[in-house]
Amino acid sequence: MILDYVSDENKKEFKECFQAAVQGEKVLVEMLVNFNKRAYWYDMQYLPVYYNDGEIFAVAVSFLEITQKKQVEARLKQQNKQLEEYAFITSHNLRRPLANILGLISLFNVEKLDDIFNREIIQNLQICARELDQVIHQTNAILEENSLNS
Repeated sequence: MILDYVSDENKKEFKECFQAAVQGEKVLVEMLVNFNKRAYWYDMQYLPVYYNDGEIFAVAVSFLEITQKKQVEARLKQQNKQLEEYAFITSHNLRRPLANILGLISLFNVEKLDDIFNREIIQNLQICARELDQVIHQTNAILEENSLNS
């Protein structure tokens, strides 16, 4: 009997899917199976098989091992999460010095270039530009490190 080959942890789901196919439903599921202390993913299909008159006389069960596909999907999901976090942090870190630069530029008095206040603004612009440069260098270092680890 086919249930002899189904693990105890999967029997309930297997029976439910099989019963749905007996009722005429085409069932497609992904099932995680633990075998010999390893986890395997399977793409399972339960298909009703009909006589010519439309009556169901059997259920065809097919499965395809998709463990590698699921591992790739999990890796991509993790990389996307890291990329989203990286984008958020980078955007935030770049925005602060840039906002400071824009604010200082708006205070700069182009009418009186020798104004002492302008010198202070230029000094602060230099500080902000260095901060922005540092953030860009840190960002590039993170990108290089991640590309080496991939």
